[in-house]
Amino acid sequence: MNGVISVSNLKNKKAVLALLWFVFTTALGTWWVYFSYLQYSSLSQTQWENSSQTLSYQKMLVQEGLVFLILVIIGGGALIYYFLKETKLLKERESFFAAFTHDLKTTIATHRLSLEKIIQVNRSITPSEYKKMFSESQALGLKLENALLLSQEDRAFGVFSVFKFSEVISSVKRMWPELEVSLTKDVSVRADKVFLTSVMMNLFQNAIQHAQATEIQIEVSDSKNSKNKTSIEIKTNGVKFEGDVTKLGGSHYYRGQYRGSGLGLYISKILIQKMNGNLFFHHQQGPLTAVLELEKAGVN
Repeated sequence: MNGVISVSNLKNKKAVLALLWFVFTTALGTWWVYFSYLQYSSLSQTQWENSSQTLSYQKMLVQEGLVFLILVIIGGGALIYYFLKETKLLKERESFFAAFTHDLKTTIATHRLSLEKIIQVNRSITPSEYKKMFSESQALGLKLENALLLSQEDRAFGVFSVFKFSEVISSVKRMWPELEVSLTKDVSVRADKVFLTSVMMNLFQNAIQHAQATEIQIEVSDSKNSKNKTSIEIKTNGVKFEGDVTKLGGSHYYRGQYRGSGLGLYISKILIQKMNGNLFFHHQQGPLTAVLELEKAGVN
């Protein structure tokens, strides 16, 4: 599948379900009133014992049907009105959030450049202090990037292209120059380069922050689950993972015993799925290992 891939909008699904409910209940109320009126008209043309009482009951059914139909129309109209109002407000908030995040990212980039200049001038700053300041700045920028992607989750698109996986690793490696990264072999993949870069940044950041890893080994092989995919296994020399791997990436609120919101892995899993790939984890009584499965280049 070539070109641009779009993701179903959850809000649109809610709108369709609300519209179906409105149409169904309106049709039900209309049929109720119509059928009751036909019965009332038919019964009013005949006379029998207690016919007046029966007609009274039938008339009451017609009136109750009318009340039900009016309430459905009012309730449905109110539902549509507030849905449109909420959608408009949500779009305004998302636009503000996107602009605000962009401004913050620009400020962080400027701060990072200023920090490097200060370090070049002030030789009293130790390497460990520089590493800490740069790492905190890097983590803040990545969190903002994740927050922006989360706010645009329903409308995010993946632009597919073919490129070498090593290109992404080289780009990400520059963000953590002290980290030792080895790649067993290069491979051409078909994915969104921006999305994949964001995924790798999150995985690297997760390994450094939570596992205190100093080395990352990336092993590339053919996927065991699909002949059309490449398996990329990311191993670290970090500390032993003690959490539940089945919950990783499932929610941006999962923390386990670690500090953090879990947003990075959650966003990574979403981005990989938008590239028709998979992301899962295992540890086997050791450090956490992430496994990416991506489309091979040249596969339609």
